[in-house]
Amino acid sequence: GSSALEHVDALLALLRDTFFELAPDALTVGGSRPRLPPECRSAKCAGCLALGRIVASGAASLDVERVAEEVARLLLDDHWEVRLVACEALGSMGDRARKHSSKVAALFDDPRHALRAQAAYACGGMGHPDCAARVAELLADKSPAVREAAARALPGFKEEGGRHLGKLLELLVDASACVRVAAVETLAVMGERGQLYASAVAQRLAAPEGEEVDSVRLAALKALGLMAERGAAYSDLVTKYLEDPSPQLRQAAELAMDRLNRRGRDAGLLGISHVSYGENNGYGETEGHVMYGDVSFAE
Repeated sequence: GSSALEHVDALLALLRDTFFELAPDALTVGGSRPRLPPECRSAKCAGCLALGRIVASGAASLDVERVAEEVARLLLDDHWEVRLVACEALGSMGDRARKHSSKVAALFDDPRHALRAQAAYACGGMGHPDCAARVAELLADKSPAVREAAARALPGFKEEGGRHLGKLLELLVDASACVRVAAVETLAVMGERGQLYASAVAQRLAAPEGEEVDSVRLAALKALGLMAERGAAYSDLVTKYLEDPSPQLRQAAELAMDRLNRRGRDAGLLGISHVSYGENNGYGETEGHVMYGDVSFAE
């Protein structure tokens, strides 16, 4: 964070380090353990990520433009993992690195799906409205990881991202469960525009047994609980999950009903009895935001 400001020059010097550990060990080759991440095998990558986190901390005295320019230079590195880490670092800098969005978006055509996915996340983090349409095109990428990343990146473009929810809607029936979860969770954070698709989210709950996995149902329950009166229209469907065999789904249904009930009391919409969960209601609520996993459901 900001306490590392005195080391910025040393970290910038690491960006010119040429060493990269490429040799796999026997355990990695044999599948006994995953390969170490790039920042553990390259000083350049470690320095890059560290600089991204320092900028993200909001240090006022830091020359962000200089740091972002040096990190962006790595987008042209010969090694694809260096380019991947540079994307991650720029994305973590947020709108302070926005001028480099087009350079990151140029990686959308890279043959490596991991790099395309990280570039999508990074563009969402920087939030340049001109990149929203390009990211939306990745919703049709052949790789599930890229489609998921594109879906999760859309909220970063705010109003401009909301223009592409029609394409996102198609992912609710994607072959990959992870992609379907991402689509549901993204709709839940897109404000009133996302709430217009509450019926499509509810369809994932209404799917016959065996035609939808619990992870998607869980995301749909939480999403409907965050969709105000449009989510409340499906309270009967949510209530059915209070008797589900899965404890996770039962809890999610209770939390959704609790939230809808609280909104309903405020708006005079519902008459459901309040469910108390002590200090933590399971949504990890903070002022103005609701956290679900690693996704922030903004109110």
